[in-house]
Amino acid sequence: MKEEMLDVRGVRYRVLTAGSGFPVLLLHGFTGSAGVWRPVMENNAQFLWIAPDLLGHGQTDAPMQASRYTIDQQIADLMDIVRQLGFAAFACLGYSMGGRVALGLSLHYSQHVKAIVLESSSPGLASEEERQTRIARDEELANRIEAIGVKSFVREWERIPLFATQSRLTEATLQQQRDIRLQQIPRGLANSLRGMGTGVQPSYWLGISEMQVPVLLVTGEEDNKFSKIAERMTAIMQSSEHISIRDAGHTVHLEQPSLFWNAVFTFLRSRCR
Repeated sequence: MKEEMLDVRGVRYRVLTAGSGFPVLLLHGFTGSAGVWRPVMENNAQFLWIAPDLLGHGQTDAPMQASRYTIDQQIADLMDIVRQLGFAAFACLGYSMGGRVALGLSLHYSQHVKAIVLESSSPGLASEEERQTRIARDEELANRIEAIGVKSFVREWERIPLFATQSRLTEATLQQQRDIRLQQIPRGLANSLRGMGTGVQPSYWLGISEMQVPVLLVTGEEDNKFSKIAERMTAIMQSSEHISIRDAGHTVHLEQPSLFWNAVFTFLRSRCR
């Protein structure tokens, strides 16, 4: 496992790399970091894994201005990282927030992205009314993070209904996830919501119907909201498949890691040669 700090468009990014073979960019979700991917990076060398801490997360810088956190800015940063590492083509796997970034990356730079895996993610919100409602809710949450601090926020975040199925995880797995969340700083999380939240990002619903990049969508059977979104996406995308994993909710890679990674490896091996 190699860890380095890269200067990326005026921001310092922490990037982990491991393995060999075709490069695969791993994008974590909100409150996560590159560390969430360590188990697969350390134990499966069949791909060259590239895992950055996204803007405002982990050890990557957390700029003061929320305007630096837009999804277009994040996409440009990721392309700069890939170029600095010397790769012209790569695959991408994104979880939740990271999946929205992966979609944007594929739409903007389809000539470089060979395939994408989207875990429990979406193309954003279709209507202006939905987006404005979500923007207001994310701003409220951002203000709360800044007011109560990361420790109290993480305690509340772990209890939201979206993560109810994580109650079945081992205490060790839960603690590893908690430790990653507790390493965040309030400004980074708050500005990530303001700049790259689901409401403020562009809606990709129209764009994905034109995508040529092969897509694998993975959801947990018990995550009804994102399972329905994945079904809608599969119906309009030209080259996609949806896999639903039993006994799993939103965090499939934690709740059913073997089933999740078997599906991912099968897909990537068939698309990235």
